[in-house]
Amino acid sequence: MLFVTLTYPGSWAGDWQRWKTDLHNWRKRLFAKCPRAAFVWKLEPQKRGAPHFHLLVLGVPFIATAWLSQSWYEVVGSRDERHLRAGTQVQPVRSHRGVLSYAAKYTAKREQLPDDWQGGVGRWWGMYGREHIGIAWEWRPLSQPAFWRACRAAYRLIGSRYRQVGRGPPRRYSNGMWVVLDDRQAWRLHQLVSAAD
Repeated sequence: MLFVTLTYPGSWAGDWQRWKTDLHNWRKRLFAKCPRAAFVWKLEPQKRGAPHFHLLVLGVPFIATAWLSQSWYEVVGSRDERHLRAGTQVQPVRSHRGVLSYAAKYTAKREQLPDDWQGGVGRWWGMYGREHIGIAWEWRPLSQPAFWRACRAAYRLIGSRYRQVGRGPPRRYSNGMWVVLDDRQAWRLHQLVSAAD
C-alpha cells in the first residue's frame, strides 16, 4: 500500500466538479499502468484554500515519483514548474497501524472551510477500484435497539482502550467514530447486535 498526496499549483480551478474530474482522469492513467490498482481518496483544503487529495493506494507495489508528478501535472494542466517538482508525494505504508492512524486522521479531521467552499464541494471521499480491494462487505439492516446496543458496545471498547493508556474516554457521540476491531471483537459485537433482533 502507498500513501499519495495530489496538490494543485498556485492557481487552480475554483470549480469542485473540475477537481473530481481531474482525480477521475488521473485514475484512468493509474489504472492503465496498473489494472489491479484501487484507492480510497479524501479531499481537503490546504491553508491557502487550494484543494488537495490524500489517497491510500492498494495493489501497486511502487509508483515512480517522476511518473506521479508528471501525470498529475499533465492532468491538471499546470504549466508551473514548481508544481511539477512539488505537487505530489508518495510514501510506502510501513505498518498496519500506520494505515489506521492515517485513515483516522484524515476521516475524523474537522475542516475549516475556505469561503469559496461554503456552498459545498460534493463528496469529500470515495473509492476507485473497489473490486480489487479484497474486502467482503456484509450489510444488514439493524433495528433501532440493535443499533444502540452496537454503539454502546463500541463506546465501551474505545473507553477501555483509552483507559489502558491512562486517558479518559472520548465524549459520547461527539463527532462520530471509526472503530477497528480484531476478529474476536468483531464477532462479539456481531453476537451482541444479533441478540437484539
